[in-house]
Amino acid sequence: MGLFSALDRSNINIDFRDDMHAKATLITAMSALDGEISKDEIDIAPIVKALCVGLDNTDQAKDHFKSLRETYSTPEIIAAAFSYIEPEAHRTVFFAACMVTMADGFVDFDEQEALFDMATLSPALSDDIASQIVGVAGMLIKEKKHQQQKQA
Repeated sequence: MGLFSALDRSNINIDFRDDMHAKATLITAMSALDGEISKDEIDIAPIVKALCVGLDNTDQAKDHFKSLRETYSTPEIIAAAFSYIEPEAHRTVFFAACMVTMADGFVDFDEQEALFDMATLSPALSDDIASQIVGVAGMLIKEKKHQQQKQA
């Protein structure tokens, strides 16, 4: 059972201004899921912003996330934000979430569960499509790490 499946989502009532606000909050929550926002996760931000065109209010999303954490758990915030986002954008947002969680080179159990549960929340993400997205994100992160090592 994943983090989200243990939740009673009927009790989650989080307001987002719009899709971009929900996306920025979700990405912030995914970054913080392992307890910290690493330098690698910050460095991947330009790629995530390119994927989610218009994602400029990350500071506002961080503030919103911090205020939400007073009432909700990080998995609840992720579930609410992902559910708010239009299903047509789920694949792109899932890819961005993969990039953020993989950025530091390690995906812990909570991050794995969050990605798995995001995929189960969306009809746009079959197991096969979600696996392909995870694979592509992993290859890109691996290549980014390889390029960084070559430059060092």
